[in-house]
Amino acid sequence: MADRVTKEIRSYNMSKIKGKNTSIELKVRHYLFHHGFRYKINVKDLPGTPDIYISKYNVAIFINGCFWHHHYNCKLAYIPKTREKYWISKFNKNIDNDIKNKKELEQMDIKVITIWECEIKDCFQYRMESLLEEIKEIDNKINNKDLLEQEYIIRNEILPLNKKIFSMRVLSNIMIEEREKKYKKIDVLINNAGIDKLQLIIDVTKKDWDNIINTNLYGAFCMSQQAAKNMIQNKNGKIINISSIWGQIGASMEVVYSISKAGIDGLTKALAKELGPSGIQVNSIAPGFIQTEMNTDFSKEEIDNIKEEIPLQKLGESADIAKCIKWLIDDSYVTGQVISINGGWSIT
Repeated sequence: MADRVTKEIRSYNMSKIKGKNTSIELKVRHYLFHHGFRYKINVKDLPGTPDIYISKYNVAIFINGCFWHHHYNCKLAYIPKTREKYWISKFNKNIDNDIKNKKELEQMDIKVITIWECEIKDCFQYRMESLLEEIKEIDNKINNKDLLEQEYIIRNEILPLNKKIFSMRVLSNIMIEEREKKYKKIDVLINNAGIDKLQLIIDVTKKDWDNIINTNLYGAFCMSQQAAKNMIQNKNGKIINISSIWGQIGASMEVVYSISKAGIDGLTKALAKELGPSGIQVNSIAPGFIQTEMNTDFSKEEIDNIKEEIPLQKLGESADIAKCIKWLIDDSYVTGQVISINGGWSIT
């Protein structure tokens, strides 16, 4: 069948077909963002330029149009009757490129997930729930690997080789003892350790609970308990806990993390009352959205949306937290306070 349009018109029509920021891409991105995921889009540095890349989980997501990538056995993946040989050659080339890019990404230890246009149109909610499950499975593997690496570092680098770690309490004892031997006196303790895991409450396991609570809350308790012994003897000391805005207002899909940070605020106030008579000040800093390496996955559009929610219309910086810590170290009268540094994002 002869072409009904000229090459010029066809070229113009093809140029108007969007390759980026399509409606299905935006739909998936909004869903992930709403569920707490932060990512980069259209990453040119990676093979195939993934539509979404979540660096925290090392996941590349391709959102493919069924026609252009010729989704097998899909009603949308038809072959135009006009210039069939041209289209078959083009589809085969696209399929070969998809296979090549997937192999190259997997060689880089990047997990590849493909979402098809028909899945978005026909069963969006089901496909998104499946996507979260895939990411969750990857997250579990990463956490298991990280725990093994952390245990190796603790056993073989931070502590003498003949000592073993059996619990957070033992670890805090050893850390404080090592510093007492070297410095005799502990002036300031900053409890800044923290981990998080994005998940629905119905998916939280006992292991997830233990990992987050032990690191974020029990760790701070044990370190404070051991440091307090030295500070009480010296009738002086500062304990500064790093909390979070989520400890004050809560965060969807971060229930355990929110609980742990709320616990930090409670620990702060209780210790301030108990240790105050010994000349020890205890305070907490609750950061909002701070520009750190953890937040480099946000797109400009997402950053702008967050800024609009913040009265000061800007993000915080690490220096803002550091200045507050220095002020608390220098101060001699403030205690039992939870200091919010969030640009007015949450005003209580």
